[in-house]
Amino acid sequence: KLAPIPKTKEDSFLGKLMYANLFGQATNGAVIGLSENGNYLTLTKLIDYNVDYQEFKEILEDFLNAAFFWREETLNLK
Repeated sequence: KLAPIPKTKEDSFLGKLMYANLFGQATNGAVIGLSENGNYLTLTKLIDYNVDYQEFKEILEDFLNAAFFWREETLNLK
């Protein structure tokens, strides 16, 4: 869970999230979603192949950068 979904401008924010998922550019290849109850923003990244330490480190860094970015975007709308 990254952050609660903002109640102000919720429709435009959800549209922004769908656009971010479209080609994965705004998520660095991860997927933005909602928690089961729809109240929290989530970010998921699947690595479905073997990676060495250096590649894992780069993937993790990209994932964390996307997580921090979307958490800040969400919290700035409150």
